[in-house]
Amino acid sequence: MQRVPELLSYIQTAVDTSGKLAQYVLSGSQQFSLLAGITQSLAGRACLIELHPLRLRELQGGSAGKLTLNNLLLQGGYPAVHARKLDPSRYYADYVGSYIERDVRSLSAVQDLGNFQRFMRLCAWLLGITSAQQMASHYARGALFETWVVTEALKWRAVRGDKQPLYFWRDNIGNEIDLLLEQNDTITLVEIKSGQTFQDEWLRSLQVVHRHLGEPTRRALIYGGDSLQMRGDISVVSWQALGLAG
Repeated sequence: MQRVPELLSYIQTAVDTSGKLAQYVLSGSQQFSLLAGITQSLAGRACLIELHPLRLRELQGGSAGKLTLNNLLLQGGYPAVHARKLDPSRYYADYVGSYIERDVRSLSAVQDLGNFQRFMRLCAWLLGITSAQQMASHYARGALFETWVVTEALKWRAVRGDKQPLYFWRDNIGNEIDLLLEQNDTITLVEIKSGQTFQDEWLRSLQVVHRHLGEPTRRALIYGGDSLQMRGDISVVSWQALGLAG
């Protein structure tokens, strides 16, 4: 839709004339310029729906139900990769070439494409990982797993229509929490570890930060293993269990 913004004025006229709801579905891959057009021409006349990549729950309910964690981190959540059984490394390389380099470069007037490509590699799944075996031992696996868990939380909140932001905690002596969620009067502290075998030391930050906060808190550790267990009042949750979130 962002390629033909002149259509928005015609749609505005048609909507105002007919008075009917839900006549048109407009889609676009570049939300910044699309939103600018909608704000100018369709303010008060449009409902915006942001489409995220597939959630783990959706992947587990489809043909990708037996995904391993390494395959999940490698393949990501874009529907085409799973529906068409595409090679994720080729798909994302083409995605960068056909969308990011074209749309984002034109949007932000990027002049040095080489530096821009290096910047993108620091920001995404563009690390040259081509197999689950390579993912298993890659230095960035922990960071990729943490990012995936955070995006699952973002998608979960979007499905619920929850606009509350997500937070990260770090104090001046190095104690940190990977994810902090606010819901009603309760704060949930979430620590994220990609390892498959639970270690008691993973709970340290949850325990320290919990003592600092005077408000009601819940605590959870999400890790790369398979079992669910309780350590005191801390829930130790398998990554697979995120597929059960409503």
